[in-house]
This record gives sequence, C-alpha cells and structure tokens, in this order.
Amino acid sequence: MVDPDRQRAVLRELAVASEASRAAISLQWAALHRDAMSRLYHAAHHWACALLAAEGIQVRGRRRLRELFAVHCVAGGRIESKHLETLARLDTWRKAADYEPAFEIRPELFEEEIERASELEQRVVELLREAGYEINA
Repeated sequence: MVDPDRQRAVLRELAVASEASRAAISLQWAALHRDAMSRLYHAAHHWACALLAAEGIQVRGRRRLRELFAVHCVAGGRIESKHLETLARLDTWRKAADYEPAFEIRPELFEEEIERASELEQRVVELLREAGYEINA
C-alpha cells in the first residue's frame, strides 16, 4: 500500500509537471521557443521530483535534483541513464534560453527535446504505476 503523504506529494509534482508541459507546448505554438524550452525543463524537473517523492525524497534545487536522481533512480537501476541525460541537457538549454540573449532555439531542436521529455514522462508514470501509485494521466 502506498503511503498517503507520498501519494499526495507525487500527485502535486505531476500536476506541476503537467502544467509546465502544457505551457511549453502553448509557447511553442506561439513561436516563443526560448520560453518554451524553459518550461519544458521545468516539466522534466517535476517528473523527476515525482519519482523521488515516491521514495520519500523532497528536492530543493536543480543541482540537488540531478544528483539525487542519478543516485536513487539511475544508479539504482530504476530508470535508464538517457533520462538523466535529458534532464541535464534540458537544464543546459534552459540556462542558455534564460540568460544568453544571443542563444536561439531552432524549432527542430525543441521538437527533439519535447520527444525526449515525453519519454521521461512516460517512464516516470510507468514506474509510479508499477509501484502502486494511482496516476490519472
């Protein structure tokens, strides 16, 4: 049986991730690729946080997230390393999009990244369901 506090924490993270993902897609449609990439990173961040929340781990900060995700999810064999690479790459794009005025995101790059982020989301949801979490998405 899943701990009710963990269930709530997982659902909160997934709700924030879903909102960020929808925002990323809306921004993409508006041709605001820099902002779309930033929101896509935040979606991936919260998908990873949801998986850690299922372990009872709360994350504060981007750097700590990647470290905890690597140790508890990837090194533990729960999730493939390509998903950690997606998270790291999206963080790199997010920083460039947010802080480097000359940085441009080609629509094709965003399409590639949204596909990889979607794979991360699907894997996280699959793992959570396998662990007994009730996920509506």
